[in-house]
Amino acid sequence: MNIEISKKENFFSILILILLSLFLSISYSIEQYAIYPALSISGQITYPEDFNIFFLQSKNSWSFITQFIQFILKFTTDLKLISIILLFFSSLCYSIGVYFTIRNIALSNILALATTFFIMFFRKNFGDIDYPTLMFSEHTNGMMSLAIVTLIFGLIINRNFFFSGFFSIFLICVHVTLGLWINSILVISILYFFYIKKKNINYKSIFPGIIFGLIIVLISFTVYKVNIVEIPFNFNQSTYDNYLNNGDAHRQSYGQL
Repeated sequence: MNIEISKKENFFSILILILLSLFLSISYSIEQYAIYPALSISGQITYPEDFNIFFLQSKNSWSFITQFIQFILKFTTDLKLISIILLFFSSLCYSIGVYFTIRNIALSNILALATTFFIMFFRKNFGDIDYPTLMFSEHTNGMMSLAIVTLIFGLIINRNFFFSGFFSIFLICVHVTLGLWINSILVISILYFFYIKKKNINYKSIFPGIIFGLIIVLISFTVYKVNIVEIPFNFNQSTYDNYLNNGDAHRQSYGQL
């Protein structure tokens, strides 16, 4: 069910969430880890030695967030300001996602705003994975992807199919794993409602959003591919397996360390 709400009331609510996100991002202003690879790639940080593993890792890792920070660095090198900008977008995505979800469940705009304020101020995170990708964190990619996932679910329940399609595809260039996960959920859900439940839901607006998001993803990936550099050593499978099985708790050895 979608709550009836006037354009004026909707504009007022979104404006409140924008001001809330701005206040929280300035209040926390946590320095973001994603800034460091952007500084390295853009040449703001130089290394005296010819070979540097951090530079190679930064240059050969695909991340729209890193590319976005590189763009901001053309205008300012104020790291605190850049962190605030990133926190603002993350907070805004999270708060709008929570607001749309609560508003459509409780059918009350005031209750939705009040609940969103409570959740954002007291950092009532909607679940996290095995590293601290929380609502306000220095882990930029995890924090941002969690916020976008929350936004996507809020957009879907609010039947904003264009933007839900766009952000679902866009998430791939922010966090590949979560991007593929959320898109698989959407595809399975659409097939389920169409062929199992026989629900006549108008999803037509989702496809323009998907196309627009795909354009952004392809541009981001092309920029990444054009700028990758050659790695000056050969790949060693046994070394990689040893690291993955015994050292990488995040991807392979969860609970063993």
